[in-house]
Amino acid sequence: MNTKRFKSGFTLIEIMVVIIILGLLAAFVIPNITG
Repeated sequence: MNTKRFKSGFTLIEIMVVIIILGLLAAFVIPNITG
């Protein structure tokens, strides 16, 4: 039960981190593609 509770609390942080990483990647990649 402890692992399930920890996992459900960690998924929100993981989603936030993934969104931030994707945003940073997009910020660097999009200007390079457009020139």
